[in-house]
Amino acid sequence: MTVFDGRDFRVNLARGNQAVGGPQGGPVGTIANTVADCGTRRWESKRLATPSAFGLTVTADARGTAWLLVGMDSGFEALSRIYLQRVVVQLTPTG
Repeated sequence: MTVFDGRDFRVNLARGNQAVGGPQGGPVGTIANTVADCGTRRWESKRLATPSAFGLTVTADARGTAWLLVGMDSGFEALSRIYLQRVVVQLTPTG
């Protein structure tokens, strides 16, 4: 839900927390790399996909508009950087 606080628009979503999803969002995987030593930096490309059982019901507005939010929630207490190379979304009409 988007709310206007008098100055800015703010998004209020029940997306869950870290690896546990919520009713309005959920995880698609982990961005952890293969390095066991946290002091060693290594960039890796990863492909993430939602599990087949995962699904969200989205209701568009009267014009057919819906928003997609893609983000990251890290349990690692330091700077994290991700670069999204591509996002693919499949929408299936219901009813």
